[in-house]
Amino acid sequence: MSAFSKELLRTITRKPGRFLALLAIVALGAGFYAGLRMTSPDMKAALDEYLDVTRTYDVRVVSTWGLTDDDLAALGDLPGATIVQGAFQTDVVAHMNGSAYTMRVHSLPKEGGYAQDGSWEPDDAVMNVPVLMSGRWPAAKGECVICGSRVMDSPPHLGDTIEFVSASTDVRDYFVTSTYTVVGMVNTPYYVSSASLGTSALGAGIVQQYLYIPETDFRRTVPYTEAFVEVEGARALTYGTQEYDEAVEAFEDRVREIAPERSRIRKENMGDMASLRFYDDITTYAGVLDLLDFALSHPFSQTSDVEDPEWLVMGRDKNVGIVSFTSDADRVDNIAQAFPLIFFLVAALVALTTMTRMVDEERMLIGTYKALGYSKARVTSKYIIYMLLAGGFGSFAGISVLGRLLPAVIMNAYAIIYYVPSGDFGVLAHIAALSAGAVLALTLGATWFAAATTLSERPAALLLPRVQANGKRILLERFTAIWSRMSFTWKVTWRNIFRYKKRFVMTVIGIAGCTGLLLTGLGLHDSINDIIDVQYGELVKHNAVVAEKSSVSPEERSAIEAVFSDRTLVEAETSAQGKTMMASGPRASGKRVDVIVPEEPNAFTELTVLRDRQTHTLLEIPDGQVLINEKLAKETGINPGDEISFYEQDVMGNATNTFYTFTVAALTENYIYNYAYMTADTWEAATGENPRYSSRYAQVNDENEGRQRFEDALRETQGVKTVSFNDETIDTYRTMLKSVDLIVVVLIVSAAALAFIVLYNLTNINIEERLREIATLKVLGFTRRETNAYIFREIALLALVGCLAGLVFGIWLEGFVVTTAEVDQVMFGRTIHPASFCAAFVLTMVFSAIAMAFMTPKLAHIDMVESLKSNE
Repeated sequence: MSAFSKELLRTITRKPGRFLALLAIVALGAGFYAGLRMTSPDMKAALDEYLDVTRTYDVRVVSTWGLTDDDLAALGDLPGATIVQGAFQTDVVAHMNGSAYTMRVHSLPKEGGYAQDGSWEPDDAVMNVPVLMSGRWPAAKGECVICGSRVMDSPPHLGDTIEFVSASTDVRDYFVTSTYTVVGMVNTPYYVSSASLGTSALGAGIVQQYLYIPETDFRRTVPYTEAFVEVEGARALTYGTQEYDEAVEAFEDRVREIAPERSRIRKENMGDMASLRFYDDITTYAGVLDLLDFALSHPFSQTSDVEDPEWLVMGRDKNVGIVSFTSDADRVDNIAQAFPLIFFLVAALVALTTMTRMVDEERMLIGTYKALGYSKARVTSKYIIYMLLAGGFGSFAGISVLGRLLPAVIMNAYAIIYYVPSGDFGVLAHIAALSAGAVLALTLGATWFAAATTLSERPAALLLPRVQANGKRILLERFTAIWSRMSFTWKVTWRNIFRYKKRFVMTVIGIAGCTGLLLTGLGLHDSINDIIDVQYGELVKHNAVVAEKSSVSPEERSAIEAVFSDRTLVEAETSAQGKTMMASGPRASGKRVDVIVPEEPNAFTELTVLRDRQTHTLLEIPDGQVLINEKLAKETGINPGDEISFYEQDVMGNATNTFYTFTVAALTENYIYNYAYMTADTWEAATGENPRYSSRYAQVNDENEGRQRFEDALRETQGVKTVSFNDETIDTYRTMLKSVDLIVVVLIVSAAALAFIVLYNLTNINIEERLREIATLKVLGFTRRETNAYIFREIALLALVGCLAGLVFGIWLEGFVVTTAEVDQVMFGRTIHPASFCAAFVLTMVFSAIAMAFMTPKLAHIDMVESLKSNE
């Protein structure tokens, strides 16, 4: 090795703490960015792998009159169809563990499937293969497997008995038996999300559980409910890519071409109207993404007054679980593109300060190099190589560890909501290169700047110690009443804080970043949890919504009114029309919204509070105008005074050409789903139709099993379609929000690491710069405690200033993360609780104290003789 290279090596080994501090900050910056950016591709790769392994359908076909074997054969004859599979499904109200649940019953595609260990592979011709998590597959009539990951009040267990109490008609029309024993727990690609299983025309209006039974347990008089198709070559393509979408859309077009002919044949061949699948009020539920679950769950009917059969052709992009998972992956990527910039900024500042100090220490050596004829580039290369080694090893370590750890942690958090097995997909080269390149460019740029400033001086000047800047009075000295009462050590502390401005800026920014990260994590937790407490505590005062059937007889109407008039069951109630439409504005269109037309606006606002979010001013529903929620206004680009259009929907949930335009009067506070409110006169003037008040909002008495008695009484009237309580929605959201807790932990750990590295590096530099001063204090008789206080007092004050700046920065950062992470039709809270501000402040100061404790031994071991030697 040359003398120059040996000197570079000695520079690293002589003070390894400085080198390791640089390595650590680069590792944190590069690794955090790479880990977050790799999360979205890893999530999508895991989803694609799961859909491929379980052979999830590419195209799903549903007919409003059911499908026959001839229909399946026609689908199989289409170019591009490799597998066509018919299936049965319907909804039932079932008793399990003493409670009634709305369950969706599916036919098991074939005996056997994927066990948890990967065994028991099904035939290649089977699609939508459930994954057996425990137990076994049904082997006889009356056995079933049930979802094991669904959050329920009374979770199912192996050996439980499920009794089908009712379907839309007699359960004997559907099944060969109505009593089933749970023999296994499964998950299925059909329901990627365990939080939402779809809507139903029975019970609470939503599917609360699903189960699979053998196909032979469905009576053969029932036509196929749906058909699944695997498109040729689609499995080899990645779901969500343009190539996959084009291949599937081309096949969907072929299906739509034969749909009218197949529907005509079905109508001509329909002899027994008892086997007709008729969908009541399908347009009420057409806005629900989950493949028109309502249509699939509706009963067979004896009614002959039905529309012509229609085929509904859908791809995976209509599966609400798959779409939600993909959207969440995109949201993580949006956050990742901007969120880790604080780490990059701090890394650059640490590099600048550290390398500036290093160059200052070696002024005489640099002067010697220049006097011996070394070029500026050669001398600068020493520091560039030093930083390159620290940055290179740091980038490699950070990306290797955090690039895999962060995706695993975040995917594990989302596992509470989604059942998509995670996997190790390695480190993506382009993201690793981008992350390492960005952090190295910043740190090497800072290093070059630090070296170039010193190298611009002449060798003669460099061979002399740097002339200390003249002392200056600080602003505090002008306040004589305060300054004169300070002790000597406090005066020195304040002068040193303002003397080393670069260190001051770096510390404040580093600590501010730490506090901002903490406040962001804690504030995110507050914002998301608030939507439950505020939505269902302050805004929604009713706890039940009842939907009546489309046609109700006078006797049924009288019976319904009797139930709602019973004040032992219902404390308050009101009626309204609810209609799902598509909202359109300057910024976006196609946003689903429930248009609510109350029968009695004053009574309605007693059970649904309409208020301004910021001022909490109560709002009235004006005549001639509408109120819309804040989230819908933001998505569509609407402000009070602007016009908004509401479009009717077709059977597939797409906007039609029929629309109505209204002026927005004000924005209401609301956090879950989109709503618009208008009076009956406003609705009639725009549409020419009278509202149909088929939705009842009620505050049901919880005492003495009041809810169960209320639901049972309404069922007996025969005029009610669904009875839904808020509890299911609240439980679902609380389960989903648990995933945020783990992300908050990640942010706290990251903030702690950032604070420690910044303060360690700063304190180390502070001590190195003031060795003679500290040694002098020791010679003068300062105790260890006094010496520590002399140095660490400055660090504590700088940390305090950084904390306060970080709280302000954290408000902005939390607002950015909250708005970026928001899911469709949900608005997170906008308030950070005072306790979160206190926690962020306290934790930052605790991290600062830990970093100072690590540096205490260095102060204790300063060699006074060596430190007091003259520079000459």
